[in-house]
Amino acid sequence: MKFALLKCIFYMSLMLTICGCGKNSGETPELNQDAHKTLNISIFIRGGGVEQVNLSSAWEMETLKCAKVNFPAGNLNIGHYSQAEQVKRVGGHFEGEILLDRFSSANCRWELGGVGIDFIKGKKVMAAYSVALNELMQGRSRHITCLAQSNNFTGICVLTDQLNDAQKARANSYTVDLEIR
Repeated sequence: MKFALLKCIFYMSLMLTICGCGKNSGETPELNQDAHKTLNISIFIRGGGVEQVNLSSAWEMETLKCAKVNFPAGNLNIGHYSQAEQVKRVGGHFEGEILLDRFSSANCRWELGGVGIDFIKGKKVMAAYSVALNELMQGRSRHITCLAQSNNFTGICVLTDQLNDAQKARANSYTVDLEIR
């Protein structure tokens, strides 16, 4: 029995290694000591009882020669890195700053992929929103509507214009019950 269990654990570990599903073996980015390019984000919230905002930046390794190779399959494990950002409350809104050149590009180039924003009430994340890099670099305001969940799931935030379009289309909506057997 013990041998069968050990054999099963060995084969499961091997499969995770082959498919690259094991722990992230990507390289940890090196901080740029001369970082100075910033992106400032102001977050104004009306309603919902949000008490705190968490901001995180998502980074991706752009230099493929730095990616780890998963053996024996040979696929690349391209590094991803998430960095919690400082957010402060200023009057009735929140301010965050992201260093665009946070990581050194001496060995492996890391690029900002986007920013995640969590809206928190008490200790619960009520809703979350993410902004891709191309949207961030446009430097314009976004009007979003957050739909907080009352159950164990995190709510979502969408662009308000998209929500308005969805509400208009609701007149032509229908409900489907799908049974899986």
